[in-house]
Amino acid sequence: MRPDASLRPEKALSTQRKPLCLALLALFGMGGAWAMQPAGTVAGTAAPATAVVASVEFNDDFLVPQGGHKADLSRYQEGNPLLPGEYRAELSVNGRLAGYADVRVSAGDAPGRGRVCMTLSLLDQFGVDMSRLDAGVLAALGAPGACLTLPEIVPHATATLDPGLLRLEVGIPQDMTRRTPRGYVNPALWDSGVTAGFLGYGLNVYRSESGGISSTSGFLSLNAGFNIGEWYFRHNGSLGAQAGAGSKYQNVNTYVQKDLTAIQGRLVLGGANTSGELFDTLPFIGAQVASDDRMLPDSQRGYAPVVRGVADTNARVTIRQNGVVIYDTPVAPGPFAIDDLYPAGYGGDLQVTVTEADGRERSFTVPYAAVPMLLRPGMTRFSATAGVLNDTALSSRPRLLQATVQRGLTNSLTGYAGVQASDRYASVLAGAAFDTGFGAVSLDVTGAYARIGGRTFGGASTRLAYSKLFQQTGSNISLATHRFSSHRYVDFSGAARMEEAFRRGLDIDSMVRPRSRTSVTLNQPLPRGWGQVFASAFTQDYWNGRQRDVQYQLGYSNRIGPVGYSVTAARVRGGNGAIDNQFMLNLTLPLGRQPRAPQLAFSLGHETGGGTTAQTTLSGVAGEDNQLSYGVTAARSAAGQVSGALNGQYRTPYTSVQGSYGQGAGYRNASVGLSGSVVAHPGGISFSPYTGDTFAVLEAPAAAGARIDSYPGLKLDGRGYGVVPYLMPYRQNEISLDPANIPDDIELKVTSQQVAPRAGAVVMLRYATDSGQAALIDAALADGTPVPFGAEITDGSGNNAGLVGQGGRIYVRLKDGGGPLTARWGDGAGQQCVIEPAVEGAQSSPLLRLKRICERG
Repeated sequence: MRPDASLRPEKALSTQRKPLCLALLALFGMGGAWAMQPAGTVAGTAAPATAVVASVEFNDDFLVPQGGHKADLSRYQEGNPLLPGEYRAELSVNGRLAGYADVRVSAGDAPGRGRVCMTLSLLDQFGVDMSRLDAGVLAALGAPGACLTLPEIVPHATATLDPGLLRLEVGIPQDMTRRTPRGYVNPALWDSGVTAGFLGYGLNVYRSESGGISSTSGFLSLNAGFNIGEWYFRHNGSLGAQAGAGSKYQNVNTYVQKDLTAIQGRLVLGGANTSGELFDTLPFIGAQVASDDRMLPDSQRGYAPVVRGVADTNARVTIRQNGVVIYDTPVAPGPFAIDDLYPAGYGGDLQVTVTEADGRERSFTVPYAAVPMLLRPGMTRFSATAGVLNDTALSSRPRLLQATVQRGLTNSLTGYAGVQASDRYASVLAGAAFDTGFGAVSLDVTGAYARIGGRTFGGASTRLAYSKLFQQTGSNISLATHRFSSHRYVDFSGAARMEEAFRRGLDIDSMVRPRSRTSVTLNQPLPRGWGQVFASAFTQDYWNGRQRDVQYQLGYSNRIGPVGYSVTAARVRGGNGAIDNQFMLNLTLPLGRQPRAPQLAFSLGHETGGGTTAQTTLSGVAGEDNQLSYGVTAARSAAGQVSGALNGQYRTPYTSVQGSYGQGAGYRNASVGLSGSVVAHPGGISFSPYTGDTFAVLEAPAAAGARIDSYPGLKLDGRGYGVVPYLMPYRQNEISLDPANIPDDIELKVTSQQVAPRAGAVVMLRYATDSGQAALIDAALADGTPVPFGAEITDGSGNNAGLVGQGGRIYVRLKDGGGPLTARWGDGAGQQCVIEPAVEGAQSSPLLRLKRICERG
């Protein structure tokens, strides 16, 4: 019977095994701590209060001699020996936790005194100001095989790795650290990835029969990319096919992009879309340079006000929003400014408390409400586009020039402007956004001029946006907009359609042109246990007499125990101009208390003049990684007809498979589909059941079957490769491997890595592995006594392989049948011996048990 993987000791990391043994020695040292003496002092005398203990001595009477031999503890007089290897360590920088990182230690000048090697990634995580470092030192740091310690890079800095606690204590002078906002990742660490290509796909085939007529159709969507250096080529397209009617491929867009790090923006060449922040989104073919907010730290994205104040002493500033503490920091005496708050939806006023060192408290409120136009003070968002309008409904492509800019002017004022131009069209937009105690408001005016069919059109359009969270009542008017356009106003796309209509001889005055548009969304939580009310409204009317568009919705939701319910009423004006009133009741009930229990949903709907409909659905997930999802639905129409449907999706390690079947009165239909990604990288071709644009390809030689943490169902394939399909660009993503399912003779040297990819990058992460037969060796000297506890074990190449435990027991991984191992418990000629653990023949046991004699000499 195969042992449970979770109990197999050979799965433990070698970088975890060493500190474990060292921790035992450290524990022993603590047991004799009463015998610690400052170096150079006499036993029994008190050391001065200011004395620095440079070394300690252990009372080895607590060590039971094994065959007359005791381990030499002199190596531990200055702390646990630091042996070469890789350690997953907690980072403590100037007394504050700074996360975790993989730390490499190389051999030092003396046995057990390894050198902690620095990397650019570590220095960035420490918060070192790279601009203050010597250029020659930085160049040496990047040399292959280089191992520079922190004091060699940053004067007067310290870095001490405690292998027992797995903690790297770092001290850096304040003038060598940078002042950075929360969430900052140094652009030097943004990974452009490797040369690679990928193809994301979604294929669905449909079959339907109704009224004796059957039809078959298919649809294929493609998302392809190829990366070389910092240039990322992209293509999005779709293929539609109908039996008996042929097929048609549509090019959605094709472009190449490159990051412009210096301006925190991106260059796009080819077919893409404008952002739509100030003007309506337009498809274009041409060139665009635009800022990308994703390149900003999380605490600088979106809008949040700067909190300013004055502290009389070393004070503590606490900021609350809706009663929840969102920021807490110490400040020095004098004026302070907190400018790295994370944006929180559409806001909610901030309550600021300044607690002085003598206990005095002062509180004040900072208004906080946001609309999309608002930016933080000093922040800029921009775009510039030149090309042609890529509208497939047009027989020609009018030229397009567009430029926009937004600038945070003060803590509560953002100004913005934009221009659009073509051969016979021009428009100018100007506006401002304000954050006030009454809410956030933006107001802008667009003036447009167009020459169409020999006629002149000119007018203006005004837009107003408002947002506010009323804390007294909890009411959240998340967004309210109003636009009013004059009779002769036309936007860019409207002018292009009117020009197309004129060329075709149509009446351009009959074309639909909006006059005004208003939308409101409101969310109102009720007292605890009473649920919440939500409402929305949208209306739009037109200049040429077309009936007004109307859509209103009012709803209420709550829970009674595990049962959730909602009631909704809506009014919609249909395409025929008739008003339709709709009412809906929804109930959800989990069928069990387990997290993966199936869920039963019931809905009852009624429409004016349309009768009442009912629907019941049972849905859930199954499988170790929730790889199977399913749903069963039964419905009754307003005419009393009953129908049913089945649907499901199964996610394999390589692709996702979907299927559905439905049948009702006079009809039935079915569909089947596949979706996923194929990634070509330097190691070959890998598959993923997910689609994405920013990938990580994991490589762990021979570690087939290792699971990728935080991505259910993903694991390394038979060649040791795996694909993580979606990463957060410009952010540190930690990707870990679970070694529980890897082969018995393989050990992961590193299980976790961090990477900050650029948007669209395909990055390679290589996880070193160690192969060999795991073995527990009971080693004894020639006289039958165990090898002394705590002795160091090195392999034939001089690499550290572990430590001797109680009773002479050694855990090692044997390579190539098992070469000689050297045990050393002191520096004397008689304080070492050699073990020959050679194993003949193939071994099927995951853990080999051996008894060997350790020969002196």
